[in-house]
Amino acid sequence: MLDTATQADSWLTATLRPAGIIDRDDTDRLRDVLDALAASASLVVVDLEAAALRSPAAAAVIDDAAHGLERRGGCLLCVRADDGARRALA
Repeated sequence: MLDTATQADSWLTATLRPAGIIDRDDTDRLRDVLDALAASASLVVVDLEAAALRSPAAAAVIDDAAHGLERRGGCLLCVRADDGARRALA
């Protein structure tokens, strides 16, 4: 078992790699997954290489998760997003 100092200094990273088109119909599932990951991970990486964000609502879910993690001292990082996704995300 890790002591308290070690636990405070270590980060658990989780990666989510959605595939396909993510639109308004996918926001509930996306929120559920991000909430579950954020509950136990310090850093959540969302790899958008294989996904296309087609809804401002889907981008808002990612932004909300990022703000929630940041408030708890963690971080959400989006990588390999296309130009449209970069514009949609805060």
